[in-house]
Amino acid sequence: MYKYILLVLFVVLTSCANNSQTKKVENISELSPFELFFQEIPIEPLLHKPYQMEIIDSILILADNIENRALLLYNLEDASFVRALSIGQGPNDVLSPIAIDVDENEQVINILQRQNGKCRKYKLKELISGCIQDCNSVDLGNSDRFTQIKNGYACIGFYEDALVTFFDESGKLESSLDLYTEYKFSDIATKYKLFQGRIAFHNVSGCLMLAPSYASVVRFFLKDNEAWVQTDSFCIGNKKMENRILNEKTPILHKSDIRYCIDICKSNNYFYMLYDGDDLGHNQNLEARYVLRFDAFGSLDCVYKVNPTICDICVSEGDNIIYAVMIGKDGEYVLAKSQLKTILL
Repeated sequence: MYKYILLVLFVVLTSCANNSQTKKVENISELSPFELFFQEIPIEPLLHKPYQMEIIDSILILADNIENRALLLYNLEDASFVRALSIGQGPNDVLSPIAIDVDENEQVINILQRQNGKCRKYKLKELISGCIQDCNSVDLGNSDRFTQIKNGYACIGFYEDALVTFFDESGKLESSLDLYTEYKFSDIATKYKLFQGRIAFHNVSGCLMLAPSYASVVRFFLKDNEAWVQTDSFCIGNKKMENRILNEKTPILHKSDIRYCIDICKSNNYFYMLYDGDDLGHNQNLEARYVLRFDAFGSLDCVYKVNPTICDICVSEGDNIIYAVMIGKDGEYVLAKSQLKTILL
């Protein structure tokens, strides 16, 4: 509760100091981003093609299918590592691809099997030791992305009535949130393809972040009694894709459409979003990607310019170091890090 009060006071003071808070931008470069320079972290294990990363204390957790294992656990302090979770049909195996979400306080890694919606909780120390005693499992239906919230899960997936659904800890469907009611689609898959994205929950503020891959508006929600209410948003671009689908009734992505969010993460104080900016036809000469930092309630705080090959990010607990997966000088995937500085807009 003390942390929450301090966080609320910080946000109120920041808002008072900057009443002209940016809510929309045509091009990220307009925000005068601060450039981050990444240093490669030399590691012994080879990386195949990591597609998500998280961090608990000094342990980097990477979803990376190699040697028939789904996870790489890498210790930043002593350079030790473990490949964990066999890919397969066994009682402790997982089906790939997976989505991962961590509970830093409980030292738990949540694993969602995106093929079947099964979610399991694994204790970090058991994954490191290789002695898995028990892993609680819940069924999250047709979920494809997820995040643990208080007393349950928030998920994005293939659902008939809504894009976002909420489950309790046992997997019981509690409520749903349909953000795109003005669009009419003949099938669920089409709606999901157009409006899929990433989702994250801030444990201290209770704020939920939804960052679409191709739609323009990043949204933030707080729970009011039993309902999730949008409390903030940030728009990138001119909603070209959304307007075309609404006006021309053509629910398909074009090669000229922009990919916005490719990853998000959260820390004790902030949300971070990795912005791509490339079109689906790859007709642009992409010189940089950007990391947008939002405070714990969804106000844009600062923007960083980063290497254009960065594809996954996570941030240390104290918001002083950002870790990334990127393409190295020889074309291979590598781990890298950079010091974070606060550059207020």
